[in-house]
Amino acid sequence: LPDGFWADDAKKAALDLVEANRSAEHLAAFEIAFENGANQEPPDRCTVTFTSVGARCYSAVDAHYFLKVDPQDSYLAYARSSAAGVVFYSVVDDQPAFDFRRCPLRYEDARKIADVIWWLDHIGSRRITTEHDSSRVVSTGDGTGKLTFRTRGAEPLSRAAGLSGLPLAVSDEFNHEAFLNFAAYLLIDALPARLGSDWQRLEPAHQPDLDGEAAKPAYTDEERRRMADLAQQFLAAFDLEQSKVSFAIVAEAARLAAVFPLESAAPQLRVIESALPPPAPNPRSYEEIEAEKANLPSASEINDSEERKRIEERAMALDRESDAAVYDPGTDTPDYVRRSVTPALRRLAAANDAEQLYHWAVSMSEDGQWAFQRLAQIDQRRYAYALEALLKATKPKWARQFFAELARVDRDRAIAIATELPRGKEDALAVSAFLLLRDTNNVTDETGRVRHLLRIIANPKSDWAERGRAIEALVPPGTPLRYSDAGIDQELLRLLEPRRNDENIDFVVDTACTALANRGRADAFEGIARRLKRTPDTMAYARMVGALAHLAQADPPRFNPRLRRLIEPHLSHTNKSVLEMLWTVWAADLRELLPMIEQLATTSPEEFEDMKASSYGGEASAVAGRFHLARKIVSLWREPDPPTRARLLAALCAAEPETFVFEPQRERVARLQMEAKRIGAELPPAARQELAAFVADLIAAPDLRAQRSGTPEQRREALAIARAGFGL
Repeated sequence: LPDGFWADDAKKAALDLVEANRSAEHLAAFEIAFENGANQEPPDRCTVTFTSVGARCYSAVDAHYFLKVDPQDSYLAYARSSAAGVVFYSVVDDQPAFDFRRCPLRYEDARKIADVIWWLDHIGSRRITTEHDSSRVVSTGDGTGKLTFRTRGAEPLSRAAGLSGLPLAVSDEFNHEAFLNFAAYLLIDALPARLGSDWQRLEPAHQPDLDGEAAKPAYTDEERRRMADLAQQFLAAFDLEQSKVSFAIVAEAARLAAVFPLESAAPQLRVIESALPPPAPNPRSYEEIEAEKANLPSASEINDSEERKRIEERAMALDRESDAAVYDPGTDTPDYVRRSVTPALRRLAAANDAEQLYHWAVSMSEDGQWAFQRLAQIDQRRYAYALEALLKATKPKWARQFFAELARVDRDRAIAIATELPRGKEDALAVSAFLLLRDTNNVTDETGRVRHLLRIIANPKSDWAERGRAIEALVPPGTPLRYSDAGIDQELLRLLEPRRNDENIDFVVDTACTALANRGRADAFEGIARRLKRTPDTMAYARMVGALAHLAQADPPRFNPRLRRLIEPHLSHTNKSVLEMLWTVWAADLRELLPMIEQLATTSPEEFEDMKASSYGGEASAVAGRFHLARKIVSLWREPDPPTRARLLAALCAAEPETFVFEPQRERVARLQMEAKRIGAELPPAARQELAAFVADLIAAPDLRAQRSGTPEQRREALAIARAGFGL
């Protein structure tokens, strides 16, 4: 926000806000000003609704804001639901995690935000040079948003567009997309910051884990009570004019009523359902709209002025319809409410009927997932029966998830199913059965089962994820030499051989490289290095480079020169992850590259990192910026004082714990252990005591500003590795 935002006139604040977020290049290429028609003053009473809908790749997060501007009753209402996306979706565990809030506002603050949004919509831009490069980075995960500004007796102002997902900035013309992103910033960031502790104290105690196949939300008792009360309030505030709460928030309240479940909400849900108008026709798809656009004649080729005008108007109408199909989530429609209210009523009616829940659960119907999740709460016996029925009737990925859950709730039955599986036959549960029997010491014919998993690994038609799981089953990270069958190494080495489809991403190969490194197969180094050159995927490349670093740790004079030649070009020009390259440099102790690493190092934590710190892929380009991880490596390598170097190593664990404990790369853990042991041997007794106290403080701290990723528990685990290495 610009200085004086909350004190200035709203019209000036809107213009200053845009000016404050323009780059020097944009200032040189565009001028901005209020457009014609910016004479009408904003209303003194209004509502603003805003919805952001995230992409569904890795997480499905929808957030809804409702700002009420009224001298007698101003407030900000908020409803958010989040669940795992397609990549991490669990048919067993996945369910929405809710976050509901309602905060009273000073009328002056509510009015300021609404007025600035009003004036932002009247700002336009004009290009003053043709030399501006408007290219920008866009993430597929940015999502879309829609804002609607309503005032009594006037046509609503409504804008839908893509959300940038980047720091607030004007990158090109100030259009509807730019307007929406600025308005979103005011509602998502500026206004909650103004509310301060009133907003922050409502933060969920447990943030949902959306990066794994177990996204069960967790609430404190107080949170459950508060959200249940707010859901009832939001449902009671429903009206077709959305004067007290938005349709989107009502829909989320209905969903929560079914999940919790809140039987007392059923009467109000029936009131809402009866008040809704008849369903509207389904909107046309983007493809249907584009097909009509393609068949529309070109207006420039029409001589008749009336016909040309008709075609131009139709083309503009199709553009609006096309944009709505892409960007408008449809949350402003009664049908959006109906799609939550009607299922909620149906589910509440059956919430305590175990027999009906069982039949719904095994039917794979729209209510099926909710039904077996509810069944788990009220009837464990039927729940186990449903899981067994489902694992036999669904596709392999879901069958494996149902089997894992059955092993949790009825291990004996899961063991019996695993034992009965025919060996030598391709089966969705082959790897899962092997792992369960191994972990419960129930393996029979272990040799035959190992050979079966080798056939899965060798079969290119097998699911790639299962082939990877089979490799990890035969080469457990903690005990990689547990199985001595010569066929294991033979099959892993065979995966490095050239294939016709080398231009395609093959995640099985990088898993094989990691397994070979874990088994200490130094003879695989050159094969992995050759395979690396044919690997298009950045993350697979990083894992394979990590495997090379792991092998190099056993014989640095032999392998480090070759590894250096592979990595060094990526430190100046690459489309790979620069951070992954830097981690590999550290893990392999490639100190010959220190001058290059120094050139890439930020000077302080406050300095901006290069975009390549969080992006990769596409065309290779120069590495021109700086990176915090490079600064940390330089600090460690340049520090001559052992006690200080020990603290720096502990600080690295505290700041970057995920790399050591969440899907840990063994080469990084090994380097951490080696460095900690080396430093620990140099410390006098007094310094060891001081280091022990320092590490204990880091472990005990509930929150660390320096921690860039991971959880406090992961930080404690990473520091425990360092502490053991130090010999504390």
